[in-house]
Amino acid sequence: MSFMLLFRDLIRLFACYNDGIINLLEKYFDMNKKHARDALDLYKKFLVRMDRVGEFLKVAENVGIDKGDIPDLTKAPSSLLDALEQHLATLEGRKVSAANTPTQSASNQKNVKSAVTALSSTSSSFGTAAASSKFDTTNGIDEQLKAQVLAEEEAAMNQYKQSKVSSPTAGGGGAGAGAALTNPFLSSPPASGAGAPIVDLFGASSGNGCRCGCCHQWKRCCRRHKSIR
Repeated sequence: MSFMLLFRDLIRLFACYNDGIINLLEKYFDMNKKHARDALDLYKKFLVRMDRVGEFLKVAENVGIDKGDIPDLTKAPSSLLDALEQHLATLEGRKVSAANTPTQSASNQKNVKSAVTALSSTSSSFGTAAASSKFDTTNGIDEQLKAQVLAEEEAAMNQYKQSKVSSPTAGGGGAGAGAALTNPFLSSPPASGAGAPIVDLFGASSGNGCRCGCCHQWKRCCRRHKSIR
């Protein structure tokens, strides 16, 4: 069920993404240098994500989604990327292998047209799959399967709650002792030695003969409290 939801969202989002790239390519050769640089960077990222989408569609086929329900992913020709890079290099004043001649411009337009045709086929295929109600959460998923998944999730949550309630927080041994070693809020404070004396900082006299508790130096104590000897 979770994978079906991912598959449905993917094809809808990528259809919009693909349409945006088509719009970008159609305007690329009319852009200034800054916009062309940004557009080229966006197109390179699009190619990487298109490969990842292709891998996801292969997984979808392996997990049991009908091959007819998986949209076709048609890629743009690789020559388009070279044409985009050469055009940006021309705008930046860098030397390129081919000059920006009418022949080169016609070749660029041909590459863009081929890419737009290929990507439009992808948009059409993804749009058809996205518009299908087969993968809708209300119509495309069997109600019995939905009830089974919800029951399993509820049972898992109840088991988790019971384990939290019944987990021992006091006493030794077992899981409680292991939890006390790693959880500082369950561990008890370290026991002090049985015969260790309790030091009272504000109470009786210290070992140097002062009984007032205000100072550890006998002479100074006697000067301040002459009645104490």
